[in-house]
This record gives sequence, structure tokens and C-alpha cells, in this order.
Amino acid sequence: MQRDRFSNLWVVPLGGGAPQPIPEIGERLYGVVWTNSGKLISQTDIGGHSDLWSVDLHSRELHQLTDDNYAKQYPAASTDGQYLVYASNRSGAFQIWRSNQDGSKPLPLTSGASAEEAVITPDNKWVVYASMESGFYALWKIPIGGGASTQITRVPTQYPAVSPDGKLIACQYSSDGKTVSITVLQEKDGKVLHSFPDMPMEAPVRWSADGKSLLYVSTNGDASNIWAQPVDGGLPRQLTHYTEGRIFAFALSLDGMYLACIRGRSTSDVVLLEAAK
Repeated sequence: MQRDRFSNLWVVPLGGGAPQPIPEIGERLYGVVWTNSGKLISQTDIGGHSDLWSVDLHSRELHQLTDDNYAKQYPAASTDGQYLVYASNRSGAFQIWRSNQDGSKPLPLTSGASAEEAVITPDNKWVVYASMESGFYALWKIPIGGGASTQITRVPTQYPAVSPDGKLIACQYSSDGKTVSITVLQEKDGKVLHSFPDMPMEAPVRWSADGKSLLYVSTNGDASNIWAQPVDGGLPRQLTHYTEGRIFAFALSLDGMYLACIRGRSTSDVVLLEAAK
């Protein structure tokens, strides 16, 4: 089976107005994050291999942030404009790397067991990530300047998202190692506060700008859309209204006014390889 994905970047104004495509950044995108200057960073293969690029939404100017033959995944940007963190296999297993936001001065923050899915806390002091250090993916945190890491959860946990006040973490959580659900934890001790067993897990969840709702992707037929679920309960609210196409990843701007969506389609084909005679 040969699988491929074609996707484009779209920006959706939440206060009204039509979604705008951003075609300059390519057709194979995997993850997206906003910077405090309003630029978007995504993993794309414009240069012939997987690298991180930024795009200025006003000038549409592209800037390549990384340039090597190793994979880069799950970019996250500090809100003070200083750092970029991401997962890379430069050193063998995937580890969390930190660089300046222009991609310069990359250095590994973690070592040892595989580590991925990093996010930066709102105070820009910590990086929360998923690591196999315990033999399964659990949440850990490490100072953004480097140092010793601290384990947050002790059951299978992935895809963290830290609330705007830094006190809560939403994630994919399994208390029994079998059933996985979207769960909200206390950042300080990993205590479970809320669980949403029926919330789809098609893409990592994100927080609303006010910290009162979780944003998630739900697909009905051939169309994916983003919804907002109040953390304290209540009915979810639909934020986007696409009639076709899948949403693979999304990010909310720091002011809460725009959504950036990676949208497209996946292909799957059977390929026959014949050995030379």
C-alpha cells in the first residue's frame, strides 16, 4: 500500500469573512503553529525533503527554517518570539529540539527514549512533551533552557495542549492502557479534572483563547470541521463550515481571531513491485 497526502494551508477568520487559502507554502503540510508576529510555521517538503518553513500572511514571503535530510514534526513557537521547538530524528530516535524562531542554533533538549509532540507553556519557561521514557508514551516537561525533565503522567498519554493560564493540560489519556479519551489534567500533578470520551481524536485538541473550551476536529461524510466544546459542560459549537475536505491539523492565533487549518485529502493505492529478471 502506498499512501500519500495532499493538503493546503487555509486561514479562517472567526469574526466573519471567507476562509483564505495560502498556496505559497506547498501541498504537503503536517502541522501548523502561529508566531507572535502573525506568521505561520508548518512542516512541508518544498525543498525536496521534510523541513520547517514560515510564511508571512501579509507579504506571502516564505522563509526556510531548517535544511537537512532529517524529519521535523510538531513545531511549537514560544509566545515571546524567541524559541521554536520540534521533534527531529537528527540524533537517531526522535528527540525534542529547540532553536531560535528563525531556525538558527538548533540543539537537543531531550535524549534517550523517543520524545515527540512538544508544546511550550504560556510563560515560555517549560516544554511539555510525550516520551517513551517509561516504556509507553507519557507526558513529561523540561525547562526550555534545558535541564532535568519531570514526569507528569504515569499512564499512557499523548498530544498535550496547555491551557492559556498554564494550569491545565488537555491530552489523549488512557487510565487502563486500553480506552483512550480526551482528558483535562492539572499541570502541577497530573490529576484528572474532566474527561470527554465521545470527543473525536482526529487531530490534537487545542484550547480556545479564553481557556473555556477545547477545539477539536470532527468529520461528517467527506467534510471535516472544527468545533468548540466548553470544558465545564454544555453543547459544542461549530466554528468552521466546510462542505468537503479533511482537516489534518489546526492552530488558533494568539489573539483568538483566526484559525489556521491544514486541509486536503489522503490517497491510498496498491502498488506492484516487480524484481528485475
